[in-house]
Amino acid sequence: MAIMERDRRSRQKQNTVPIDRLSDLPDSILTHILSFLPTKFSVRTSILGQRWRFPWAYVSNLIFRDDSQKSINRVLLLRKMQKVNTFCLSDDDDRYRYINKENGAQCKKYQIDTDTWITLAVERNVQILHLCYSSWRDEDFLLGLPGCLFTCKTLVHLKLESCGIIPVRVAVCFPRLEKLHLLYVQYEADESLPNLLSGCPVLEDMEPREETKGWKEPPQQVPACLLSHLRIIKLPNIGGEKHEFEIIKYLLRNANVLERMEISYPGSLSSNEENNMLKKISLFQRGSKACKVAFGAA
Repeated sequence: MAIMERDRRSRQKQNTVPIDRLSDLPDSILTHILSFLPTKFSVRTSILGQRWRFPWAYVSNLIFRDDSQKSINRVLLLRKMQKVNTFCLSDDDDRYRYINKENGAQCKKYQIDTDTWITLAVERNVQILHLCYSSWRDEDFLLGLPGCLFTCKTLVHLKLESCGIIPVRVAVCFPRLEKLHLLYVQYEADESLPNLLSGCPVLEDMEPREETKGWKEPPQQVPACLLSHLRIIKLPNIGGEKHEFEIIKYLLRNANVLERMEISYPGSLSSNEENNMLKKISLFQRGSKACKVAFGAA
């Protein structure tokens, strides 16, 4: 009996056909699942079978990590979805640094392509835009930013890292921008960042890393976002310079609904320097009674 039962189970196992439950899901769920993948992996699902040929083309999130210019252009050409919810472009791989070393045509071609990609995202009502070129941080070549970016009325979260020059003579209109993270960007003039903030009336979360190199003096006018919306400010690498204290004082005094300011300082500071900085900052007037200041080493 035991042998017969074992043979029966063996035959059942051989006759069992694996069930493909994913392929039976509706298109809306498939595209939602694919939206969490980097775009190049989403595109690769098209080889799984007839059912998977086109779902990737309807994904509204475009996440390019170390993708070649050719592959990015091909994806943008073949995709069917008009709307772009998220557009992320990053180059964590050092192999992309060769572009910085080239003169003339190579840099110009990459700049033209990048302008085209950003413009397309803006025209498709992008809400989240991340441009991160961390491996280019120490290079001479710096990507420019198309003017249309600064008047994107649908943008909710903007992150720029090691790319772009923040201009001063440009109209800024970010009526929906809530999060602004600027890491290792360059500023055309001292007024660049204040001018940028003036066009962000509902900004709630700001991280201007290395921002004090481009914002030497507090602006005379107070941007609307400081008065009524800004709730979180992160200020990394504060070294105790006079103009840094002026900026901190200005922000604390005018951010009327600020809930938290996170200040980090270089680990090279002595404990005495750290205590003096903390003591000085604690005496600054605060426009928001609910504001808490977190102070620690980077």
